Amino acid sequence: MQSFDLITNFKLISILVTLLIFIVGLPLLVSRLRVTTLKHQVLSLDFYMKLKTLIEEDFEKNYSTILVALYGYTKCELSQYEILWFIRTPGAFKLLRQYSSCRKYLMVCEKSKVIKLKVAYREKKPRFVERLKYFGLYLLFSFLALSVSISNLYFYSNSTLFISYLFFSLVIAVISLVVAFYCLNKSTKVDSAEKLVKEILPGRVSIF
Repeated sequence: MQSFDLITNFKLISILVTLLIFIVGLPLLVSRLRVTTLKHQVLSLDFYMKLKTLIEEDFEKNYSTILVALYGYTKCELSQYEILWFIRTPGAFKLLRQYSSCRKYLMVCEKSKVIKLKVAYREKKPRFVERLKYFGLYLLFSFLALSVSISNLYFYSNSTLFISYLFFSLVIAVISLVVAFYCLNKSTKVDSAEKLVKEILPGRVSIF
């Protein structure tokens, strides 16, 4: 009887934990991203000035240092032209973190001095497919997490092996939810890229 109560309680706990992560996780993720964005906005002026000093002193000599500094800010390696463009183009530096987050779809056009979509994503269809791919993965992993948790309600065993399975299923559910939210975040990158292309900076014309 105690074993039955233990298994039943654990089933309920595993489902509640999964649902809690599923319901509360997304707002917390969004909130965390906003806090991080605000923090970087406060630090951006000081960072920009130091970066500009390194470039003006000797860009080639300080290039490795600049890459290290930028990696902590953008989490991707920019080309020399991209770095110079974002530093020297008025108003461009504020777009750097957004640009790096969806760089897969974007490029800095040297000739026209604007941010453009890469050739592979300039048509609406490939951008739609990209959104659909990640959103489909989000739904798949969300469904997997909920299915694994809810399925525990329909099985009963008083064996130690089954209790271990319940712990394992909870881990699978949590991991699936983490992957699901990652895919949901990735599905919004195409929208971010499109908005970035539409940004109008001083002295530049939007291609849209």
